[in-house]
This record gives sequence, structure tokens and C-alpha cells, in this order.
Amino acid sequence: MSFSVASRLVAPRACWILLLSILVLTQPAGSVLGSTLIKLDLDELVTRSELVVEGQAEDVYVQWDNAQKMIFTYVSVRVDEALKGTAPRSLLIRQLGGQVGAMQMRVPGTATFLEGDRVIVFLERRPDQTFQVVGMSQGKYQILDDFVVSNLTGMNLVDPKTGESARPLFVESATLAGFKRRIQELVQ
Repeated sequence: MSFSVASRLVAPRACWILLLSILVLTQPAGSVLGSTLIKLDLDELVTRSELVVEGQAEDVYVQWDNAQKMIFTYVSVRVDEALKGTAPRSLLIRQLGGQVGAMQMRVPGTATFLEGDRVIVFLERRPDQTFQVVGMSQGKYQILDDFVVSNLTGMNLVDPKTGESARPLFVESATLAGFKRRIQELVQ
């Protein structure tokens, strides 16, 4: 029985593909498909934030950095109310990831924004005077009618007190007035 060079290469390659498939499928979902973050409750979000604002995403655009090595998404937010800190009338959020042409860079767990989104965001200032969302998606609440909604599905959150990891399977919501009141209580 004779084997060609091609058949000798296919067998080891097939074994590697099978082995890699087994490794990927047996990993916890968060380590392959999402981000693992320390769970931040509202008190922690407020404490870690320089600014907490209610506003509207007016412009969302994506571009390369100056070195053409990283892709960033920029979100221009019109500030309607500062709940913590002194905020300008508009501010710019900069986040790693996005798509420029055919090139896409994804960062699981990053807050996503669409033009027109009404939001409450927990922010910290970056050295370049843009802002980043505290706790990734944990620091963005979308306003829908008279409610705020936080969607953390697909993320692994680790409770800092117990060390236990959990993947939220739900969307958290609260009334807008109650949520803002709670933030203002925590700021004082």
C-alpha cells in the first residue's frame, strides 16, 4: 500500500483541526466568545467614573490610528445632563475596535452605540481628552422611553467578593427617574 505526499499531510492536518476544535469547544464560553470582567455594581460605576452623563449619540465613526495599526470607534455624545462631574456640551468617546473597509477589529464586551441612541454613560477621561466607558458595556445604559436598559449578555462577570463567574442571561432595566435618583444619591 502506498501513500502520496498529499495524503501524508492531510492526516496530520485533520488531527490538528480536530484537536483545535475540541479545545475550542471545551473552553468556557467567555474565554472564547467574550470578555471576562470584574462585575461592577452601580456604586462602583459611580465611584470609578469622572463623569456620568445623560445624552444622545450624535455621530459614530470609525478610523485607523495615526500608525495604521489599530482601529478605533468614536462616538460624539451631546450631553443633556451631567449626573456626576462637570461635563462639556458634547464629548467624544473613543473605544478600541470597529470596521474600516474590509478590515474589522472586534473587542468583546465593548459598549456599542448607534447614532440617535439616548444613553446614560459612566466615563473616565483619557490623556488625549477623549473619554472611555468605565467597565466596558457595564458603563452604558440605553434609555428607552422612561426606562434605562443595560445589556450584558455574552459577557463573563466575576463577582469580586466571591470570585464566582457568571454569564448574565438577561437584560437589566430600571425606571429612568429612579436610576438617575440613585446615581445622584451615590454622588453625594
